[in-house]
Amino acid sequence: MNRYIVFLRGINVGGNATISMATLKHLLTNEGYSQVDTYLNSGNVILETKKSKEDTEKHLQQLIEQQWGLTVAVFVKSKEDLEFILANNPFDSETESDNSKRMVVMFHETISSGRGMVILKDEKEDADYYLKDNLIYIYYKVGVGRAKVTNPTIKQLLKRPSTSRNWNTMTKIVDK
Repeated sequence: MNRYIVFLRGINVGGNATISMATLKHLLTNEGYSQVDTYLNSGNVILETKKSKEDTEKHLQQLIEQQWGLTVAVFVKSKEDLEFILANNPFDSETESDNSKRMVVMFHETISSGRGMVILKDEKEDADYYLKDNLIYIYYKVGVGRAKVTNPTIKQLLKRPSTSRNWNTMTKIVDK
């Protein structure tokens, strides 16, 4: 069995794309997934399956569309993937140590340092952005809620589906 962490983009945020985590858990169990657990109400699911990451991702997208009529970007990671993301972060341990200001944005494919990243780098007074493969690590110097560039802005700039999680959520999911 493969144990995966699933991140659903934009679920239960701001009253949009509302999905009951209890109902989702029940649906996934009925669909043959085991050890299904959710963390917080923002689309974080831990489960076990014989399926590959890619097949799990496609299947969950289909289930959510069938059940709730929502087209949701689904990101499936292994515990090892998350441990790698956490261990290989570019944050300065002294000047960027506040986990509440750390964020990671996940994409399906590698992000180039093109126009969107140039715009992000112009916003250095609010945050520091670090591009690594299919991730953008962000340290919000002014706090997430006060920064000019938000996650929807990043999605719009880079024109790719993404999902983001704060550092505390990432570390707690790995610990589960």
